[in-house]
Amino acid sequence: MKSSLFVNILYKLAALFLGVVFLWAACSKCADLAVFHTTVRKLNLFPQWFIMLIVLFVPGIEMILGLCFLSGTVVRDAALLSSFMLAVFVVLAIHRAFNGNLTSCGCFGTSKFPFFQNFTGWWIVSRDLIFFGCSIFLFLFDSQHSRAMGRA
Repeated sequence: MKSSLFVNILYKLAALFLGVVFLWAACSKCADLAVFHTTVRKLNLFPQWFIMLIVLFVPGIEMILGLCFLSGTVVRDAALLSSFMLAVFVVLAIHRAFNGNLTSCGCFGTSKFPFFQNFTGWWIVSRDLIFFGCSIFLFLFDSQHSRAMGRA
C-alpha cells in the first residue's frame, strides 16, 4: 500500500512538473516565434521547409502536452509523444555539446527564468534527460495510477 501511495505521489509530481515545463516552453516560444525560428535555423540541421514546420507545430504540441499533463487527460498518450520529442531534444543537445556549441539552446525562448535559460552545453543534456525520465515514468506508470484512482 505504501509503495502504491509513493508511486501515486511521484506520478502526480512528475505530471505537474512536466505540465509546467511544457507550458512554459510553449508560451516562451509563442511570445517570440522569430527568435525560435532563428534558434532552430542556427542548428544548421534542417531544410528551411522543415524549420517552418517545427516553428509552426512544436509550440502547439508543447502546449497540448502541458495541458494534458496538468489536467490528467490522456497522460499515457501525452507521455509517449513527449518521450519521443524529448529523445529528439536529447540527441540534438548531445550533438550541440559534442560540436562545442555551449550556448543556451533557446528551448525556452527569451525566458528570464534562470532555471531554464542559463543551462548550456552538457547541462542542457542533463536537464533534458531529467525531463525524459519523468516522461518515461508517466508512460510506464499511467496504468497503475489509473487503477489506483479507479479509472481502469
